[in-house]
Amino acid sequence: MGTRDGLEAALLASWDRETLAVYADHLQAQGDPRGELIALDLELATRSSPELVARRTSLMTGWLGRLVPSNPHTPWIGDSFRFGFVDNLVLEGEEDATGRLEQVLASPLAPYLKRVTLRGDTAHISAMLRGLSCTTHAWLSQLAVRAWGQPVVEQAIVDGLIAVTPALSTLDVHGHDVFSTFAHPSLRRLRITGHGALPGMFDEHAPMVGVEALDLALDEPADQERWTDPPLQPIARLCLPALRKLDLSRNEPEQRRTGDFFQDPDGDYEPEDATGLQHRSALQ
Repeated sequence: MGTRDGLEAALLASWDRETLAVYADHLQAQGDPRGELIALDLELATRSSPELVARRTSLMTGWLGRLVPSNPHTPWIGDSFRFGFVDNLVLEGEEDATGRLEQVLASPLAPYLKRVTLRGDTAHISAMLRGLSCTTHAWLSQLAVRAWGQPVVEQAIVDGLIAVTPALSTLDVHGHDVFSTFAHPSLRRLRITGHGALPGMFDEHAPMVGVEALDLALDEPADQERWTDPPLQPIARLCLPALRKLDLSRNEPEQRRTGDFFQDPDGDYEPEDATGLQHRSALQ
């Protein structure tokens, strides 16, 4: 496990402090600046000092150069860089989004994206997915998409992203008719907001065969409170043959749980045991 490939495989299997420390030592021995940055983040997680912060800032500036904004108060991707990886690349539907993505993908950060969050209309989502599909993202395990507008993202674009994200395990989709389906072989967890966001969940001809956990809000939410129960009929039509856990807690009247992937429910509903749920007329 002393090789870089072996250490990275171990991190993909189990993200822990001990493996990160060994990985950091290995990278430092190879002259990779990520090694010292990981070591600094591990130390900063237990204690902070002006010297550690200054050293980290100096390393980031020297390594990433042109990505560093001239205004120190301007948000940038370095804010999301921890333990040698980009925790979350956020791409909003702004005019410079394509340029930002191209800049990141041309930088030393490109191979180390762990999560990507996209927000915007269908044209923006499609453009960002196309851009991401130009290179392999071995570490990308989470994708979150909040979309509005029509039409649905073309399946060829979705398939292109699937081909370059071998480790993608969690998908969060918010909207209506965002993707027809997302049949990624490594996908294990879904967080869906709007029962029409991903019609492939209900398509027996294109099943998402690996999904084991689903957090489902049937209504596409507005910001206002909802005072009536959502319709439960779509649950019986789910075509997720490997589904084991079904979380419906975000459907409680007068509540909206807007937390991130599969956090513990705030309400009274516990995730249902969904073993064997398929083509049932009612949720038992």
